[in-house]
Amino acid sequence: MLRIQFFGSFQALNDDVPIAAMQSERIQAILAYVLLNRHAPIARQQLAFTFWPDITNTQARHNLRTLLTRLREALPRADQFLVIEA
Repeated sequence: MLRIQFFGSFQALNDDVPIAAMQSERIQAILAYVLLNRHAPIARQQLAFTFWPDITNTQARHNLRTLLTRLREALPRADQFLVIEA
């Protein structure tokens, strides 16, 4: 079972075992954003602008791709929880 706690100190647990790769504040922030907005698709452009409003669109989208890859790698069975499309 995957359990994520955002209030207090952040915790991400898989079967009660901490997920070490979830210690990045950026990964935690994007996960929180996606979970809070899970009832509707979120455009990549919107995510990129939300997290990197002060850099070029190209660099923001690159940063987003990198962060989404890290998030997929960090979450066990990510394909059960995330649908990430181009």
